[in-house]
Amino acid sequence: MKKLYFLSQSVIAKVLLAIWIAFSVIYIANDLWQNFKQDELVRVVNEAYNKAQAELVVQLIQQAQTCEKFPIFIGENSVELIKADCEEQTME
Repeated sequence: MKKLYFLSQSVIAKVLLAIWIAFSVIYIANDLWQNFKQDELVRVVNEAYNKAQAELVVQLIQQAQTCEKFPIFIGENSVELIKADCEEQTME
């Protein structure tokens, strides 16, 4: 009877250890996956921001080359811009 009791304790200990290891592996894998997804999201957002910023600069340059004033605004603040070379040409 004692031998059977010892055997069952050994089996229970092994099963609990296996469950603990499986839980730990799943927890760590999930944590790594969440970090990967967050890093990927940050990369995509930064890439989109940089692309939009570059597109804005291209649009500003294109509008400035027309030598006409053009408005720039954010919220309720606005100004009119014109290329400095154009301003000098109109003064001559």
